[in-house]
Amino acid sequence: AARPSDGRSPREAYLSRRVDVWPALDRANKTLPPCAKLLLYREVRGYHLTVPFLIGDPQNERLIPYETLADEDALARHLRALGLTHVLVNTRQLPFSPALPEFRRADALMGRMLQQRARITWNMDGVLLYALN
Repeated sequence: AARPSDGRSPREAYLSRRVDVWPALDRANKTLPPCAKLLLYREVRGYHLTVPFLIGDPQNERLIPYETLADEDALARHLRALGLTHVLVNTRQLPFSPALPEFRRADALMGRMLQQRARITWNMDGVLLYALN
């Protein structure tokens, strides 16, 4: 296939058109250090990531027991125990099931933890990459 005029590969051009979060995933692939391990939050489309990742969505993968974590410090410790170094948050996605109290709690807990225990590395049109402290 012919290369797009902007120099991207046909695959990259396709992903840019079809996967709205692709530019952020591509940037994560290109800029995260080799030792990084990423948590996706409010985002489950990690198929195109080349860095190791887990999904922190409290509705799909139940790797993080939000309902039993006492506070944002406990969440930060749990993420570190999983080996996570960064969190990618897609703020353009609605919270999982905003009407359910347990999901509102998870969202609030993650928000407080990121505010207190992480720093924003970059923001690409509402997709934020945080480095955990």
